[in-house]
Amino acid sequence: MDLTRTGNAARGTPRSTNVAALVAVSAALLGSCALYGDRTGPPPGPVASVAQDGPPPERAGALSPVNGNGAEVVLAAGIYEGDLLIRGNGNRITGAGYDRTIIEGALRIVGDANVVGLLRVRGESGVVGDENDVRAVAFDAGVELVGEGNLSR
Repeated sequence: MDLTRTGNAARGTPRSTNVAALVAVSAALLGSCALYGDRTGPPPGPVASVAQDGPPPERAGALSPVNGNGAEVVLAAGIYEGDLLIRGNGNRITGAGYDRTIIEGALRIVGDANVVGLLRVRGESGVVGDENDVRAVAFDAGVELVGEGNLSR
């Protein structure tokens, strides 16, 4: 055995095995990118009403408004009463999944560069400001975007 080699070759694993494994993983990753492209958010079409990985979410109570700038809020799985209000800039609100975090009311955003995703909103919603991203929100009753550069699916 040549002791000057390093890495897997020194341990006796042929390099061709490592290259083949790398090619297989790369192909799988590229295939998944080709499936959805550069889109984010839920896949198009109807979304099941119950998540496949567990029972339906339970009632979780009311939401507090998000006021201010730069907040990071993670909403646990549950059905939330009322509206989700976001006032400020650069806030990020993330749910547990489209059918795991459900807002019974509306999503109301007033501000710029807020990102909201991985949740379902039942009520008619509105976004006022610039550069807000709600592409990863499943809106049951639609959303009105007012401003420049706002993103929705």
